Amino acid sequence: MRATIYFDFIDDSEKPIWYVLEFEDYLTWDQTIYFRPMGPFEKKDSHDFDENNAGATVLIDDLKQSLFQEGHLGINLPSIRDRLEREGFYTDQIKSLVMQVGDIEEVMQLESY
Repeated sequence: MRATIYFDFIDDSEKPIWYVLEFEDYLTWDQTIYFRPMGPFEKKDSHDFDENNAGATVLIDDLKQSLFQEGHLGINLPSIRDRLEREGFYTDQIKSLVMQVGDIEEVMQLESY
């Protein structure tokens, strides 16, 4: 997987907006995948975001901290798969997962139980 962070200028300063995981291999959509939301990642301007890229939005409810690997974040792929199918999309069309940086920060700040 390759990570890209898209930035935008807000109040005259550069702020991270989206964290995008791009993948070439097929994902196993019946499990949660884990990743460490750290570099290395490519940095791009939000205006360079390709809206035609087949990506799935990851909602904050799809994210969770790993109980076993500190600093790792989980993405509930079954939840995303179900949402895509309800909207008439197929998982084999998806080539990236798009998350709001604010959602990642919020989930990472929650205490693990």
